[in-house]
Amino acid sequence: MTSRRLLIAGSGLCLLGPSLALSGQSDWTPYHARPEVQAWAERIASENPELTVTWILDALSRARYVGRSERIMKRPALTASPKPRNWLAHRQTFVNAERIYRGRRFIEHNAATLRYASERWQVPAPIIAGIIGIETTFGKNQGRYRVLDTLCTLSFDYTRRAAYFRNELCALLKICQKRDLPPHQLYGSFAGAIGLCQFMPSNILKLGVDLDRDGIVNLRDSAADAIGSVANFLNHYGWDNRLPIVWECETNMATAKRLGCCAASLTTTLQNALDAGVRVHAPMNASPDTPVLVVDLPIELPMEKRDTLWRLGTVNFAALLQYNRSFFYAESVRELAIALSKDDDDV
Repeated sequence: MTSRRLLIAGSGLCLLGPSLALSGQSDWTPYHARPEVQAWAERIASENPELTVTWILDALSRARYVGRSERIMKRPALTASPKPRNWLAHRQTFVNAERIYRGRRFIEHNAATLRYASERWQVPAPIIAGIIGIETTFGKNQGRYRVLDTLCTLSFDYTRRAAYFRNELCALLKICQKRDLPPHQLYGSFAGAIGLCQFMPSNILKLGVDLDRDGIVNLRDSAADAIGSVANFLNHYGWDNRLPIVWECETNMATAKRLGCCAASLTTTLQNALDAGVRVHAPMNASPDTPVLVVDLPIELPMEKRDTLWRLGTVNFAALLQYNRSFFYAESVRELAIALSKDDDDV
């Protein structure tokens, strides 16, 4: 097996043509010809001896502007909608019959690998599968954008998060240089995420796992590597098998705001939440000082009525938020995992 396997798209994915890539940029200047990009390439080469300015600029000479990536990033939120947020509609879209069917097949085909990863990294197998299911429908939708194009666009044309995306571009170049891969042949999401589990390049370098032991981290074609990488990611961010992901509860917005509601991090403790009047539905076997966050899931009821479902999230919910800082995302993973699991106690 050659290193060229790593992350390269299958033949069914087409290269974005210049007319699509350059849409909306009639005065667009190639990246490698821009003084600020050349200065960046010199700095990156000075900080990373494995890269040279010539190699970097040659790679960037093939990059093209992707207007859709920039337009999506400029939205107020990636899930922005003219309608109020509705968890029930979101759940119907992401925890649906297709994902459950594909997920059960995925678990069946990768049972031994999931069992090993779960034991090694102490993360439940349905949660590992749930992330892959929410991210790409178990590999069905891994992205149709050239990663080099999206990362250059978001590094040098969309500048609000330039530092973040330039770091990801550097990571992509390091991966490609190390494995002798052409950067313009790697495909992923509109933001540069790659593979079944949609890792950004920096996370591939930091947390990617070669679980099938073929010498490369191949998140596009190797289910084993994707499984190991997800498990390693969640373990890295503090997954604790002694705790559930959430406790279902009842509260109100005023109480939730006092406890730090809507922050995608652990903002209070279990005891503080109970003292504030949060009512948990099920018995809890956890220390009073267990860190938690209050999770609001707005829903729409008949007759245009609005309500909110509430959760107390643990460090495990916070770990899911490291993947995507959306309560809807983390709850989708949890509920898909429940649907995929024969033993709901695991999740």
